[in-house]
Amino acid sequence: MPKTYNLKLTAVYAVIFMLLPLSCSDRMPEFVPAGANGGLSDVYLDGSNAAKGREPILIRGRGFKDTDKVCFISEDGNEYVAETYEVTESGLKVIISPRMKGGLYKGRLDRADGSSLMLGHTNIYWVLDANVPDKEGMTVKGTVSCDGKGLEGVVVSDGFEVTVTDEYGFYWLPSAKKNGYVFISLPSGYFPASSSGMEGIFRRVTLSANETEQLDFTLVEEHNDDCVVILMADAHLADRGSGSNNDMAQFRNKFVPDVNATVREYREQGRKVYGITLGDLTWDTFWYETNYRLGDAMKDFAKIDIPMFHCMGNHDNDIRALSDFDASEPWRQTVGPNYYSFNLGKAHYIVLDDIEYTTDGSENKTENANIESGQMEWLRKDLATVTDKNTPIMVCMHIPLHGHPGRSETGELISKRQLLNADEFINAFSGFTKVRLLTGHTHVNYNIPVNENMIEHNIGGVCATWWWTGKYYDTHICRDGSVGGFGVLEWKGTDYNRYWKSLGHDRNYQFRAYDRNNVWITAQEYAPDQDPDNPDFLSNYAYLAQDYAWQHNDNEVIINVFSWEDSWKIEVTENGKQLPVRVTNWFDPLHIISFDMFRLNKSNDGLAGSPMKTSATSHLFRVNASSPTSTLEIKMTDCYGNVYTETMVRPKTFDFFIN
Repeated sequence: MPKTYNLKLTAVYAVIFMLLPLSCSDRMPEFVPAGANGGLSDVYLDGSNAAKGREPILIRGRGFKDTDKVCFISEDGNEYVAETYEVTESGLKVIISPRMKGGLYKGRLDRADGSSLMLGHTNIYWVLDANVPDKEGMTVKGTVSCDGKGLEGVVVSDGFEVTVTDEYGFYWLPSAKKNGYVFISLPSGYFPASSSGMEGIFRRVTLSANETEQLDFTLVEEHNDDCVVILMADAHLADRGSGSNNDMAQFRNKFVPDVNATVREYREQGRKVYGITLGDLTWDTFWYETNYRLGDAMKDFAKIDIPMFHCMGNHDNDIRALSDFDASEPWRQTVGPNYYSFNLGKAHYIVLDDIEYTTDGSENKTENANIESGQMEWLRKDLATVTDKNTPIMVCMHIPLHGHPGRSETGELISKRQLLNADEFINAFSGFTKVRLLTGHTHVNYNIPVNENMIEHNIGGVCATWWWTGKYYDTHICRDGSVGGFGVLEWKGTDYNRYWKSLGHDRNYQFRAYDRNNVWITAQEYAPDQDPDNPDFLSNYAYLAQDYAWQHNDNEVIINVFSWEDSWKIEVTENGKQLPVRVTNWFDPLHIISFDMFRLNKSNDGLAGSPMKTSATSHLFRVNASSPTSTLEIKMTDCYGNVYTETMVRPKTFDFFIN
């Protein structure tokens, strides 16, 4: 944790007022106006107010009196009366008490006649007012502070140079200002005073590269060792409308409420919750077609009620730019840094842009999975600031290190690295004992051990199959058969519990079991609009339906464990007898009927080469029962100690809404 030092400097108090409804227990004495309206009207508190030293804060309104007082009540019940400075025609000016610490307060207006008016809640934080001295060759300087105290040892960078704050909380950088900003690696135990997440950890430069400017950062203490982190990949928001995949309605009306409900559950437990997106917030093809771009996506993701950190995806580049740097410029201008780091609790997070994106100004684009040399050098510098090699390192990047894995005949994972400089990347983490890669891009779930200290968690898509199955049948299913949704990390110190949260289901829904006797995908039932005698259609049908095209009667049960790791355990018993379970690499039948068969029925589309067709998944398990009607007990135990079960009563119907 950074050291703090008191500075004998003028303090700036910045105040954010939020007009929030109060519960019964929060209510103060009701304001009783004198006369028709008490002479008080148009009272308005700005969303953000700042006072410098004894500079007053203005509370807008008419009818204030010299005898009015503003009181701030802390969460522990202490009251601080602000000094009334002046009453003007436009409002009441007050000066905040210097005894107040940063934190959440209730604001109340007290009148001389004993009546009171609740003003809502306010988050008060302190900012250093310090003129950092110049240093030769240093073009950016500034402070990092909390409650008016400088923080020592905070990492500051412009994406190329890396430094740390001194004992006074001062920093200097010899920045060429190429990226257009400076960011801090948010230290453990602190958070941006604005509570905005990513927006609070960077400052944009405003002067030319040869001019020196000061950029300051203000933090508040926030103890979050046992925090919860929600991971969201591949939303692909494009505003394509109800005539297409209805993406915005599904995101706003289904996904956002589902996430916010999960957030509320954790907050009721007293836990801090944060969000990280893992790329493809938007869809580059539609930036110019539907005029839905990164700024629009930021507004939609802001509907999720948590501080957010964002990772760039390949579809978050400008499709009309001619170089990788220019293609990522809209991200830097709209969202912020395309690579940076921060700390939450005991973990160090590193967000990378692992896409080399070039076009000819049209949709003819090249997207290579690669971390360019300048970013790789910054990564090494950032890791050098993490002195405790047992610190959990959580690396967020869009394109995964490994492609979608398969299985050998004996069940071992077969995975191929797709990051062009994979060896260089892995070697950068040498010496660290717990490295986890958090990736997206594939719209499927899989987990691959890289070495004894590194594991990759690739998560499925927010949009599942680009929102299509949600539009067709309200199934919202990914290409591997897992339900579209989001990942969850529940932290306790340096360890976490991980699970996949399926949209529309509770957290215990971690697998789906099929009664193979009843899984029969016929052309007559699922593609009735096509000519059954058309050879082209029959060929496409056979290709998409796989071996589900004919009926089986061998009492097999297929179990799809959505976010399986090979360190987990699955057990199936029939009449108290444990049955042998084998892992296979095959296709989920629910996705076949939810997407492939719909497209086949609609247009005789064989989907050859389509990234949306059903993909073979490495987390499909098979077991054979002795009877077609016996009840099976299915038990899955993950490496975190969670146990998930299903009592599978057979025969079990196969349809679009199977659980």
